[in-house]
Amino acid sequence: MRLRLLILFCVFSLQGLAQNYSYTSVSNDLFENGGVEIYGEGGINSTTFTGSFFAGLLDGTHYDNQTLRSITDRAGATNRLGFDTHTGFSTAFKLNKKNNDNLLFTLSAGFKTHFNSSYSADALDVFLKGNAAFAGREAQFDNLHATYLEYSQVKAGLHKKTASGQRFGVAIGLNLGRSMFTIDSPFARMYTHSIGNALRFNVLAEADYTSHSGESASGINGIGAGLDFYFEQEINLSGDPKNKGFLRFEVQDFGFITFNQNTKNTVMDTLYFYRGSDVGTFPNRRGEEIALLDIGDARDLATKTASNVSKTVWLPFWLRVRGYQDFDSFDVTAGTDFRVNAGFAPYVFTHVRKHIGKAWKAGIITGAGGYGTGNLGFSLHFENAGWALGIISQNVEGVVFSNSAGGLHGGISIQKRFSK
Repeated sequence: MRLRLLILFCVFSLQGLAQNYSYTSVSNDLFENGGVEIYGEGGINSTTFTGSFFAGLLDGTHYDNQTLRSITDRAGATNRLGFDTHTGFSTAFKLNKKNNDNLLFTLSAGFKTHFNSSYSADALDVFLKGNAAFAGREAQFDNLHATYLEYSQVKAGLHKKTASGQRFGVAIGLNLGRSMFTIDSPFARMYTHSIGNALRFNVLAEADYTSHSGESASGINGIGAGLDFYFEQEINLSGDPKNKGFLRFEVQDFGFITFNQNTKNTVMDTLYFYRGSDVGTFPNRRGEEIALLDIGDARDLATKTASNVSKTVWLPFWLRVRGYQDFDSFDVTAGTDFRVNAGFAPYVFTHVRKHIGKAWKAGIITGAGGYGTGNLGFSLHFENAGWALGIISQNVEGVVFSNSAGGLHGGISIQKRFSK
């Protein structure tokens, strides 16, 4: 019972990959003649949890006091954790090559997972170190929020480039929801008796959740629609007319999923009280380690009061601004990302790539915001004979400075451009 009770309040932060970085509606490289691209990306970041903590979840490492202290020292009044994964492919076709009218059709499909959570310093402290320090007083878990989504997407789009260098496009998508879990708890408190033989939970919360996607034959529990659109203007700040540049405004993943009547809803406005020798502390004193826990464990705590509903969830979507300029021996991209419905702080970044010969580009990324604080990353790009390979990590600080930073991210794309 000890660990299962705590799951309800704060373990949703650990359902583990955070900033979808590089895959837009259609890349400039594919626009001229079309092509095919496959890609995969995943990342996790937090204002509190560190790279060494995430690594420990994977290999079962026991956490020492220094690791736990480095996490709690990073905590503020409100804290964030988020992850995203995205795998898929896209293809682009020139609709009228003979007239060279720069009209492009795109088709893409992919699978995404998303998680975001906000939690208090007390919730983090109790989860990591147990509630012994709160004996005789109340731990405050107010304003806890968590959202988890698994869904597939199929998108079709039209894109146009004008003679004056403007480019714009729109893509309409079909969203197929597989799994969903949300919880909002504006008020949640835990009181531990001074001698540790009783616990009291005072909870106001609402949760919605689906069954696991694998429990149904199709794995589809919801359906919805989505929209991407962007506008781009050519610019050139280099002084050399052969160098390319642009300024782009983009909205990506604006949409919703309506989950079916098998979705569960539960509202908790209750005082829970537990007494006896099995109450103990969180985690227990007999060596029960922190681990990745199944979201289903938390759902089980609320099933007695759950009712069937149909639930519409608005997807977390991106508002993006990008500026790009090519120079003789390097290029620069700078931008900012806002993410709505995602507990995401505004993110700003710069990405500078050095040209190495005719085929290679190596880049450094710096940024701040999102689900973490600051970030440092790298990229490597190879291009030859219509083929391109890109490797990117937006966050390497969670590996290099694993005891004090939390970001981990990686992505890869392979692209083949069609010939004229």
